[in-house]
Amino acid sequence: MGAIVKELQRDVLTPTVSVTNLLLKAKVIASKLKLDDMLAWIESELNGYDSTEKDLPAYRIVSGQLRALNPVRGWQTIIIEDKKVHELVSKKGVIQPIGEVENLVKEGKVDGSYYLPLGPEARNTIAKAIDFETEINFFTQHSELKGIIDGVRNAVLSWSLKLEDMGIVGHDLDFTEEDKEKASSPQVQYTINNIENFSGTIGNATNTNSTFVANISAEKVLGLVEQIRKFAPDIELPENKKRELDSNLQELEKTVKTDPKSSKIGKLLKATREILINAAGNIAAHGAIALIDKLI
Repeated sequence: MGAIVKELQRDVLTPTVSVTNLLLKAKVIASKLKLDDMLAWIESELNGYDSTEKDLPAYRIVSGQLRALNPVRGWQTIIIEDKKVHELVSKKGVIQPIGEVENLVKEGKVDGSYYLPLGPEARNTIAKAIDFETEINFFTQHSELKGIIDGVRNAVLSWSLKLEDMGIVGHDLDFTEEDKEKASSPQVQYTINNIENFSGTIGNATNTNSTFVANISAEKVLGLVEQIRKFAPDIELPENKKRELDSNLQELEKTVKTDPKSSKIGKLLKATREILINAAGNIAAHGAIALIDKLI
């Protein structure tokens, strides 16, 4: 056996070598060089990521569609007209171990589609938003899953090239103390590009007949109502709009307390924002709008 880092590079460039095997060899190297961050990434790839989808590498975010099962017509795409919400629900993090992803890609068809199950909370949220109780899944394409495999392969190659640039190639399965010292330097540290706090992207849903804002805590909405009421005396609005604003805030407060998961909350927040836009140029109104934007 020669320089293990160079062997790893050759393996990366050999399509028949699985990404799982690449990671196992990379694990040996990272372990001997005592690179804890790299080891943590490798373990996540081999064993799967946290179920909340937090801090996933960017290459593990795939594009797709939400589809609901119609008993008569089969799987139907959920139509989302709101552009902002559409962008949120058209992407999902893939947390499965890389070995499972490889098997799916190997066994599937190039022009085929795959579905990723939603958690119970996300499924119930979307079913409520479309007002139809049924099975709901996230569908993606073969090319999206293959992109995950390519992302891991590229990350391993980039890391190994950094090691080689620093003169760290190993001999058989051994590294010198100088190698270990070099490997811990900032020049050779390799950071996987993560998407922080990606959880909840499937939590927002809408269709042509509803507006829904999910995963907003009752505490945050009630705090928003309180803040807007503090701003209210300084917000310049016609009397009829002031009454409308006050009525909206009362209804919002009531709805959050009685049914915190209601789709009505999203509608009331947007309606309140529209009222405040009428006070354009007013600093207090801008402050209130900014608070709403943080939630929706």
